[in-house]
Amino acid sequence: MTTTQGHELSNATGESRTSQPSWTMWKTVIRRARGWMLLLPVDVVAIALPMLWRPELLKALGLMVVLSVLTLAGDRGYRAKLTLSFMDDLPVIVRNVLAPIAVIAIVVAFKHEPVSLVWFLESCLWGVVLLLVGRCLTTGLIGWSRRRGLTSHRAVVLGGNAVAVELVETLSERPQHGLQLVGYVAGQDMVLESDLPRVGEVGELAQVVASLDVEVVVIADGGSSDREVLLALEDPRMRSCDIYVVPKLSYMRTQSGYYDHISSIPVMRIGQTTLDGPAMLAKRFFDVMVAGALLTLLSPVLLLLALGVRRSGPQILFRQQRVGRDGVVFECLKLRSMRPAVAEEMATTWSGSEGHRMTGLGRVMRKLSLDELPQLWNVIRGDMSLVGPRPERPFFVEQFTLRYDVYRRRHRVRSGLTGLAQVSGLRGDTSIGMRARYDNYYIENWTLWLDTKILLRTVGEVLFARGE
Repeated sequence: MTTTQGHELSNATGESRTSQPSWTMWKTVIRRARGWMLLLPVDVVAIALPMLWRPELLKALGLMVVLSVLTLAGDRGYRAKLTLSFMDDLPVIVRNVLAPIAVIAIVVAFKHEPVSLVWFLESCLWGVVLLLVGRCLTTGLIGWSRRRGLTSHRAVVLGGNAVAVELVETLSERPQHGLQLVGYVAGQDMVLESDLPRVGEVGELAQVVASLDVEVVVIADGGSSDREVLLALEDPRMRSCDIYVVPKLSYMRTQSGYYDHISSIPVMRIGQTTLDGPAMLAKRFFDVMVAGALLTLLSPVLLLLALGVRRSGPQILFRQQRVGRDGVVFECLKLRSMRPAVAEEMATTWSGSEGHRMTGLGRVMRKLSLDELPQLWNVIRGDMSLVGPRPERPFFVEQFTLRYDVYRRRHRVRSGLTGLAQVSGLRGDTSIGMRARYDNYYIENWTLWLDTKILLRTVGEVLFARGE
């Protein structure tokens, strides 16, 4: 039961957990639970129940369960909204379950007798019906817990304008949104016409969140610049918060993006995207499965390339320090495409200016991006992901971070073997600021389908030799 993805049953009262009666302790534990911990097992049980009367289709139905859960997680299917509605969630649930069913049904049709396909489709129909019944019940349970005050998350409004006043009035009168306002944040010259206390300014937002145990921030208009708000949101203490923004033209019709609403006020969930919970697990599972399969299939190619590289020198693999998630430095692997150089030169020389050391095979590998194949091991090891911002050397990360405000935000997720910026033509001597904006767009709009599209576009880039 969650107000948002990560906080449906978290502690909203900030009460001490020491020397409490057992019932109070249990209530605290329930409030601290995450929503997907309820939704995920209910979904799995509902979809998997047909296995009980169709054990002969165990493999097909089991694969359908796994794929359905993965696609739901990738499409934000385990993120409860501020305004709950089973009917609003219905299209997301149905499309993310029907797609895996269609794929597996095609395989079953080719590999088994027609009667097996009929049994499979019948079992899937029951699974979908049970899933919808389960979701209807869990949505009702979440709504009930909000109205009874069992689920109530500490929140602040950032702003002092008319929209902020309306938000405060609405959230105070409507507990079904699951938010308990503890104050508002705004500049010294902005005073909210409400009994709600002013708890700080925009620059103090992270401190307010930490000291008042705030779980949700709703941004209306704090009378501050976008850059000041962005810097406040980048503070590590904000990672535990769900952030919602009221569009500036808040009464215009919203046509795209992941949106929600508080009463009649539209809000959009933004930005603290670290791919936690089911989304992170889905992406990691996808990475390991695909990277493992690719390493197996491409092992003959890797062997031939290694033999070719060995002819030009003793070193086959090139190891270089790169900056990954949260600024952690890791050892990135490549097939050596250049003649050896001094370590300091390799760490501080931009890649576009190293052509004089390139070997003949190295030029071919660079053009086809084959020198990057050992990074599949980085993916399996957990240093990298298949798709994400390309990792850079510490020397350049320090320079780019000072020059571009948005650059540091690309390190919120694991670095990628390929990325949206690369398949969009931003590689080599292209704008670093533009690359960072593409990387952050990817992070904030991630889905498994987006990863799949980028990987397919990467194959096209390799086949047409567009690498650097």
